[in-house]
Amino acid sequence: MADLRRLDAEPADAAPSVPVWAPEMADFFVRHCGLCHGQTPVGGAPYPLVTYAQVVPHLAAVLRRTVELQDMPPGGGLVTDAERAALLAWVEAGAPEGPEDAAPPGAAAER
Repeated sequence: MADLRRLDAEPADAAPSVPVWAPEMADFFVRHCGLCHGQTPVGGAPYPLVTYAQVVPHLAAVLRRTVELQDMPPGGGLVTDAERAALLAWVEAGAPEGPEDAAPPGAAAER
């Protein structure tokens, strides 16, 4: 019988990997925050959340609104529990950047 396990699956005793800015978290911010918190914020958004340098100063607010209150993005239900857990893990790990060339378009790791 064929082994149907994913080749890239982590062993059961391995610690879960921590997401990094590029590509995982940059993609999260582009998909879930970019509509309002783009380079030119719209709809009352107070600041852009596109680049690493723009996101890091606002991590406390992002966690509160996205993980704790779950009222961001507006309309709710767009961010999964797994995405919230990944966001929390990323912040708790010190918000690692990862490789600069891995950021999705529009989410450069500017400093």
